Amino acid sequence: MRAALTILFVLLSPLAAPAHVVVLPAESQAGGWERYTVLVPTEKASPTVRVEVRLPKGMDVVAVEAKPGWEGRYEPFPIGAARVEWKGGRIPEGEFVSFEFLAWNPKTPSDLSWQATQWYEDGSNDRWGGAGTDDHHASRTTLKPGKGSQGGLHRHAPTVPAKP
Repeated sequence: MRAALTILFVLLSPLAAPAHVVVLPAESQAGGWERYTVLVPTEKASPTVRVEVRLPKGMDVVAVEAKPGWEGRYEPFPIGAARVEWKGGRIPEGEFVSFEFLAWNPKTPSDLSWQATQWYEDGSNDRWGGAGTDDHHASRTTLKPGKGSQGGLHRHAPTVPAKP
């Protein structure tokens, strides 16, 4: 219910106009895992056909949502430019689609800034965050100090191949 109200608030807020790619939640736990939601509205006459979100340093993606009609993927390298991306579908003008991914947050409390690029069927794109105008600001998530491990997901030690 809380997530639905947050999404509704973001979409109806005058601060969201023009609509832009939003990453939720606004707060999470440092060192814990989170289910992130990427909201992608289309306000142009041309449908959205691809969205890419650049991940903050220290974030480790566990899984990317499989969305019917869309190809989702995670590219962990190069470090500092890791990203999640969905392409192949269409979001018509006046509609939005939400995409999700599971990730381990960086261990240190901080403010995460989400940079995103939205591509349209006509070949144009909008970049959200980074250098640019104020109406294309980045979505943000504040990482609060952790409270220990969260149930359900466990961070596994990296697998080291056995020596022959």
